[in-house]
Amino acid sequence: MIQAAHIGVSISGVEGLQAAHSTDVATSLFHYLKKLLLIHGTWSYQRLFKLILCLSSCVCLCPVTDH
Repeated sequence: MIQAAHIGVSISGVEGLQAAHSTDVATSLFHYLKKLLLIHGTWSYQRLFKLILCLSSCVCLCPVTDH
């Protein structure tokens, strides 16, 4: 199920590190998921927004500047 997801997150514990080796992000405590989702998720959203804004401005300006 971890490999079928877009991003795999595991919490490493006493049971071993087998699940942690097949994930994208591994944390040691459940508490760290809040920071992962809220802070890093917001940063990812902002980076994606800036990329879309840059690409759309290039598409809009190319017909104007190309004579």
